[in-house]
Amino acid sequence: MTDLTTMAWIVAGAGTGVLHATMLQQATHRLSAWTPVMGMLRLGIVAAVLISAALAGGILAAAAGWFAGLLAASVRIVMRRTNTAPPTRHAGSGD
Repeated sequence: MTDLTTMAWIVAGAGTGVLHATMLQQATHRLSAWTPVMGMLRLGIVAAVLISAALAGGILAAAAGWFAGLLAASVRIVMRRTNTAPPTRHAGSGD
């Protein structure tokens, strides 16, 4: 059975993964002078959470949470973009 500390690292890692995916998506769509700074901030946040987890002995839980959060947010972002794309008309569709 997992203890409360492990669950906290999983949640912290998942939150970091979602934040990482969201900031990556924003960085690719809105290029500005702040994009390099935001990249360093993004990596700094991920590093801070994973290093803190490593020092506390919860690196596996935090890394698993980060991966799950990054994967879930990435799938959500891709599916949202796919579902909002205008429908395409194919030749010979009869319309």
